[in-house]
Formats: sequence, C-alpha cells, structure tokens
Amino acid sequence: MLNDGKRFHILGRTFANIFVGQQPSFGYEQDPMRLLMAKDTTPNHAFAAFYTWLEHVWQADAVVHFGTHGALEFMPGKQVGLGASCWPKRLVGSMPDFYYYCVNNPSEGAIAKRRGFATLISYLSPPLQQAGLYKGLRQLRDLIENHCRNQSDEVLEEIFTIAESLELDVDRQHLSIEHYLSTLNNELYRVEERMIPLGLHVIGKNPTPESLIDQLTLLVSHPLVCLDNLSLPEYICRLQKTDYHN
Repeated sequence: MLNDGKRFHILGRTFANIFVGQQPSFGYEQDPMRLLMAKDTTPNHAFAAFYTWLEHVWQADAVVHFGTHGALEFMPGKQVGLGASCWPKRLVGSMPDFYYYCVNNPSEGAIAKRRGFATLISYLSPPLQQAGLYKGLRQLRDLIENHCRNQSDEVLEEIFTIAESLELDVDRQHLSIEHYLSTLNNELYRVEERMIPLGLHVIGKNPTPESLIDQLTLLVSHPLVCLDNLSLPEYICRLQKTDYHN
C-alpha cells in the first residue's frame, strides 16, 4: 500500500454506497508469512490502516470478505476466546463480517468464524473434469505406443528427451528400458486421470446439467476400498455377474 509519509493510499473503488477494496499485503517485505498466527508481532501499518479507514472514515455498515481466503483471521492473537487486544478483533472492530467461503474448505472456514468473527456464506467449488493429456504429454504417450509396436532407438531417444523436458519423476538410470517405459506410462496415466476444476464457480449461477453429469461419471469411475478396489460400475457388474469390459 502506497503512502506519502502522512497518508495511506487505500486501494479500491466506490460504487454509490459500496466500496470494493483490495486487502493490503499482510506481511513484511523480507518475510511475507511472518504475521500468520504469530504471537509476538503486529500487522503492518498499511493493513491496520485499511480496516481503520473502513470503520471510522468510510463508516461501513458491514464488511464482506470475498473469496477463499484473506488474512484477517490469521492475524496475531489467541486461537480461541479472542479478546479486545487480539488483532483480528481490533481490526474488524464493530463491523459485522460476512465471508464468501468455498464449501470445500471447512477447516479454514472454521478459523474465519472463530478468529474473524465471520458469518460464512458458502459457494460451490467448480465441477471437476479429467485433466487428460495435452501438448508434450500426449506426444510422449504416442511415442511410447509407437516404440512398443516398432522398437526404434531414434524414437527411444526422443522419449528420453521429452520426458526430461517435462520433468517427469522417473529414474531412468536404474531401470531397464521396459521397466522405464512401463513406469513412464503409468505416470502419464496418473496425470491423465487427475481431476481438475472446470473453470471457476460464478456466484448465483448453477453448474450446467452436462458438467454435473460429467463430474458424477468421473467420481463413480474411481476405485474404492469399500468396493474391493473396484469402481461403482465395476462393482454393480460383478453383482449382476456381467462383464464390465464388454
């Protein structure tokens, strides 16, 4: 946060009676994480000035923290039973605190309630999809399949080069060629099957039925210990004495 030695520059913009601001950096230049849960330090002047300005100059009726997550609830002070001398309480002051918080992070959401005096308003995590293979990863899979069909030293060297450029964690020095390629292929499979968010959740907008169907299909396709390490469709096929793969 900028200042001229006398005044702080509060980052944000007003829209009628609403101020949308950016929470200042909470640490110090040489140690940005120093303040988190610390007991023997204080927020920097910019961070303290931001909340002081909101309450006493802008005179906000309430504050809404948007997104997971900010730093107010991690400021120095007691973990439970916070008093007037604890920094989360000193900063938020008398302002009611509402907090848009992702529903898939209840542990830190509890900290926002306990230490930030927040009323949580949950928002959904975005639907998931399989990461799949792309660019160099897809090329590497194709080369491995090509080498398995028609062994070639030239293709093998290209596999080594691409795998190294992609920083795949496979130790080539202590493995036979067959074991190396098998291990590399397994690593590609793990990447391909990994679940990643499909964009970002938009407040007030429900996921499309198509994206929910894709997510449910993805979730039931993973093996579970409680199902004898089978996926749900595989387990149902076993109960019905049906071949899942045909």
